[in-house]
Amino acid sequence: MAIQDTPDFKGNGSSNIQGQQQSAPQGQGGLLSGLNGQLKNFGDSAAGQLGKLSTTQKVVGGLALAAGISWLSKAMNKRNA
Repeated sequence: MAIQDTPDFKGNGSSNIQGQQQSAPQGQGGLLSGLNGQLKNFGDSAAGQLGKLSTTQKVVGGLALAAGISWLSKAMNKRNA
């Protein structure tokens, strides 16, 4: 098993052992709280990575994302028409 050190949103390192499953606490809302924690970790990681991009990379990425959404929307409208 490898230990992966990943920076969190605040730049602090957090260790995660790959190959182990994290179990959500059982009881009322256990599954949802576990999912909520995973989504928070994903969001923090994504925000940290986004902060490392240059302004040009962010603009180009935003334009590519907008073009892809536009293309997908037109394709869906054409299929439904």
